[in-house]
Amino acid sequence: MAFAKPTLLKGISELSEAYDGFIIDLFGVVHNGETAFAGAIDCLAHLITHGKRVVLLSNSPRRKQEVSDHLLGMGIPMRSMTG
Repeated sequence: MAFAKPTLLKGISELSEAYDGFIIDLFGVVHNGETAFAGAIDCLAHLITHGKRVVLLSNSPRRKQEVSDHLLGMGIPMRSMTG
């Protein structure tokens, strides 16, 4: 059985028109544990501004408030979080 060659995307912007919502992992996608990745905050803001539902996913053993505080410390606004 032959498989199609995967398409490499430059970012979520290439998918944003096709979907109403996004589940985005935090560590390794939005931040490295200490700082937000370049463009991550703008990307989240863009999705929210365009009416997309964004759920940030984490397997961190920390409670929601602690994770939220950590994200705020990296400059990721609470309005970027849904769910």
